[in-house]
Order: sequence, then C-alpha cells, then structure tokens
Amino acid sequence: MSDQERSRRFAVAALLFEGGLVVVALLIGGLLQRSPLPGVGEEPDRWSDVRAIAWGAAAALPMLAGLMLIERFPLGPLRSLQETVQDQLVPLIRHWTIPEMATISLAAGLGEEMLFRGLLQAGLADHWGGPQGMVLALLVASVAFGVCHWLTATYALLAAAVAAYLGLLLILFDNLLVPIVAHALYDFVALLHLSRNPAEPPAEET
Repeated sequence: MSDQERSRRFAVAALLFEGGLVVVALLIGGLLQRSPLPGVGEEPDRWSDVRAIAWGAAAALPMLAGLMLIERFPLGPLRSLQETVQDQLVPLIRHWTIPEMATISLAAGLGEEMLFRGLLQAGLADHWGGPQGMVLALLVASVAFGVCHWLTATYALLAAAVAAYLGLLLILFDNLLVPIVAHALYDFVALLHLSRNPAEPPAEET
C-alpha cells in the first residue's frame, strides 16, 4: 500500500471516529436527558453564540503559541514527543487535503467537546454542585481526556493540560461553542502546519 493510500484510509478512519463521537454524545445526552451542548442557543440574545464563536477563535491562539514554543524548544521529553509525532503521525497526514483537515478538525472539536466538556464535565459539576464540585469535575474530565489521548506519557499530560484550559473556557463563558471553536481551530492549524512543515531532524552532537 502506498503512503498516499495509507493517508487516505487514515483520513476516513479519523473522520468516522470523530464523527462517531458526535453521535455517541447525542445518544448519551438523550439517555441522560441533558444537552451535550450546554449554553449553545440558550441565551435570548441571538448574537450570544456569534460572540462565543469569536471568543473561541481568540482562545485558540494561546494553544497555538504553545505548540510553536514546544516545536521551537523541544526540551527533555518534548524532544522525544516531537520525534514520535514526526515518525508516526506526520506520514499519515502528509497527503490530507485542506478540506479533509477542516472536516476532521470540526468533527473532533464537536465530538470531543460534547463528550468531555458538555457531558462529563458539565454533568459532574451539576451532580456534585458548588465550587468544589466544579473544580473536581474539571479535573476528572481533564484527566480522562489526557488518558484517552495517550500517545506517550508526555502527550497525555499535554492533552490533559489543554483539556483543563478548554474546561476553564466552558466555566468562564458558559457556552460550549467557545471550547468547540478553540479546539477545532487549533486542530486544523496544527494539522496544516505539521503536514506542510515537517520539523527538521535534530542535528547530531559532535
């Protein structure tokens, strides 16, 4: 199988998986009788969701800055992570088209945020109640997100940190559109950057 065929198959698999998470979130939300999209469309102000989308786009910038810093200064375990991404992930996404990246990123932003923030975090926060319950729900959802993204231990820790950031956005704005847009936009730019600008291998020490 050629690299291009392998890349195409991986794109289809990624889209089916991430899109499947949207379906799973809707089914679980229906069973629990709660919306997996807290805050979305709930305000009488018709512009509230538009503002949430704008805030989400702005909220992606710190994550992208973090990605650039990690790539620029791959210290300690970050160097090993960078090598793993270059060896295992980049070859699989190198032949993705921009529409494929955009569609997969949107599906990931929707499905993962609906499950981890919209249902798990918001559901646990409502169940436990109070500020302590909100903090504990944020921690549980962030750890679960990191574990589910276990490529390496370092990657899982970074994913958990990103999850905590996205969870704080939900708490701050009380609208899941903010973390959805931030997540999707980050994924799209990261995929585009990694596929079109693979990192140079580190220079051998002499």
